[in-house]
Amino acid sequence: MNAPLPSLPAPDASALQLWYSAQEIADAAKRLGVKGIPWSARRVQSHAARHGWGEQPETLSRPRAAVGGGREYHFDLLPEALRAALEGAHRRALTAAAAAVHVAAEAEKRAVARTASGLTARQRQVMEARGAILTALDAFRIMHGVSERAAAVAFGTRPEDFGI
Repeated sequence: MNAPLPSLPAPDASALQLWYSAQEIADAAKRLGVKGIPWSARRVQSHAARHGWGEQPETLSRPRAAVGGGREYHFDLLPEALRAALEGAHRRALTAAAAAVHVAAEAEKRAVARTASGLTARQRQVMEARGAILTALDAFRIMHGVSERAAAVAFGTRPEDFGI
C-alpha cells in the first residue's frame, strides 16, 4: 500500500499551457467558474483592449498563428483568479493521471498474486474484495491528498464515494 508513486506523464503532457486565445480564456473562466472574467470570446477581447493586453511586448501578447488571426495572451498576463484556477485544475489533472497509473499498477500486482496462489474460490473472493477496498482507499488518498487514516475514516462514513 505504500508503494512509490509512479512517474508522472512525459514533460510535454504535464506542462501547463502558456498561451491562450480569447476563446480559450472565456472557456476556461466558464468551466472553472471564475468570477470577474468574461465568459465569451468577444467580451474577453473587450476586456483585453480595456486593460491594454494587446499593447504588451510579444513575450506577453502575440499574434495568433491559427486561421482567423486574433491575439494570444501569455499565462502571466491573465488575472490572478484565473491563473490560480488554471493551476489548480492542472494539478488536479496531473494527480488524477498519477492516481490512475498507481491504481492500475496495484491492480496488476493483485492480479498476479491472484493467479499465482492456490486459493479456494471463497478465499480468492475475499482477497479480491479486500484488494478492491485497498485500491479504492489508495486512489481516494492520492486524489484528495489525505492520510491513510483520513481515507479510512471517509470510507467508513461515506463508502459510496469510493465506487466499490
